[in-house]
Amino acid sequence: MSQIYLATCGERDDGFNPCMTKTGHKQVKALCDVIRQLGLSMVVAGTGMRFIETLHDLLPGLISIKDDALYSPFAGTPSATNADGTITLVPGFDIRKEQWLGVGNDHAFGVLRFVRSLEDNTLVITDEELLTALRIEGFMPATAKLYKLDTNTMTIGEI
Repeated sequence: MSQIYLATCGERDDGFNPCMTKTGHKQVKALCDVIRQLGLSMVVAGTGMRFIETLHDLLPGLISIKDDALYSPFAGTPSATNADGTITLVPGFDIRKEQWLGVGNDHAFGVLRFVRSLEDNTLVITDEELLTALRIEGFMPATAKLYKLDTNTMTIGEI
């Protein structure tokens, strides 16, 4: 069994690919002390603007989000694939293709298999898309929250 942590984004604006509000940033920053104590081995984030903002707010100085974090299609999709092999997640934020956990046209790739393939002590920055895909209901907060996911029973508890 792997220990997987899920962090949700803070309060967000309305619209397509919304950013977090000032309140949302404060909510995320309130989780920093707890996250630093988890002994993370890997960080995986969704690809939307608020997921990248959440990374910036949660992990300053802990990892290099440009070099060390991985990105998943289970919370958003990239904006573009570039000729030089990089992937644009949001305008102005490109990653190397090695950081992309995309599935291409492999529709058989399952969210359960994805979650169970993650290293122990992985933090996944996500939202209701991943939780819904895992059939975990009742955990769609409007504020930033941190959860522990049991990958055997697929149950979740707030930290």
